[in-house]
Amino acid sequence: MDVDKLTTELAAYEYARLWDVTDPRSVAEWVFSSPDDFEDFEALPAAAAALDQMRAAFRSESDDDRFEATALAFAGTAIRLTVPVAARTGGERWALTGNDGTVDKWLRLTVGDTEALIVAWGPGRFFLQLRLASSPMKAALKSGSLSEDDLVIFKGTDLLRSFARDAVRYYIDDVENAKWFVDQPAVVQAARLMNARLAAAAARLPRTSRHDPELAARAWAAAEVLYFDSDVELPTLPDEDLLDAEPTGFDRPYRGKPAEGDYPEVQPTSPAARERANAEHDALCRQLIAHLSKRGIEAGELTSPPVDVAWRGANNRQVIAEIKSCFDGNDTDQLRLGLGQLLEYRQRLAGAGVTADAILLVTRVKDPFWYEICRSVDIRLLAGDDEATWDLG
Repeated sequence: MDVDKLTTELAAYEYARLWDVTDPRSVAEWVFSSPDDFEDFEALPAAAAALDQMRAAFRSESDDDRFEATALAFAGTAIRLTVPVAARTGGERWALTGNDGTVDKWLRLTVGDTEALIVAWGPGRFFLQLRLASSPMKAALKSGSLSEDDLVIFKGTDLLRSFARDAVRYYIDDVENAKWFVDQPAVVQAARLMNARLAAAAARLPRTSRHDPELAARAWAAAEVLYFDSDVELPTLPDEDLLDAEPTGFDRPYRGKPAEGDYPEVQPTSPAARERANAEHDALCRQLIAHLSKRGIEAGELTSPPVDVAWRGANNRQVIAEIKSCFDGNDTDQLRLGLGQLLEYRQRLAGAGVTADAILLVTRVKDPFWYEICRSVDIRLLAGDDEATWDLG
């Protein structure tokens, strides 16, 4: 891939709204430009009002303030360094949203219609997820500018469909390693390539009402402080022994947004059907989380593998649950899909040294033989319309 080839690729999206403010050649040249080329701070005037606030947060004696400032800085860095013409396209080509939870908090950067970054933090926890184009990463590994030893602990499975042939996802759960990772030139180029494609190709825009301009301004300013103030120190997590004392079994709180997955042949085809399926998926997730909460168990999401709901069960064992909505005669397809996903996720966790119990929760079970099928591979099948019979171990 070079500037000319990428220009041709981007120009194929002839009617992209991105070309209202730039052109394919300029974006292609930007992708391959200096990895230190941040978009100017002054390009987003609203960020000026947040600059002193971010400086104070980075220098605060409160770990909460410092971790929040750091998370904002990672989001702001991704926006200013890897989103094309970011200052002019916020709320149109990209959106930044957040959750100000009482325990766990997160920020999400969406470019086009695809999640590009998640950063989450809470007591004793920090987590950064990036979706990148894989070709620049492979080139860096081949040239020796990056090594497999550097990246193997970060790499995860990507199940999204957008540009899936040239996509990879990385997960980092340490602030210092996250900073090192995002500073690598290959990572910057890989993020730019992915985000340029997403911004040009998206069939729909992020919902403008979900974009938080004030949050984006703070992130823009936080990146300025992190990279251009000389006396900023990153916060550190507690010792690993402390972190391992009370494992939660999940990486982040449930976000209320079901993953569509990488199985287009079984996805609802109409917008109304997709909305109905997503709403049912969300309702089932919340039903399970509420059921666990009544038993004093906290549950959330795993990110690698991408498990819908996860928690620590009896004897502190990892438990993973795949959630499937069933409508309009798709019960068998959904059961087959959910069962296959759980077998994959359980085996991936086993490969990482984690033994997991698996649960498949579906809207209903019309054919009772599926209980036997699931039992044969040590998976518990639950029906959302029969909560009274749930056996969670």
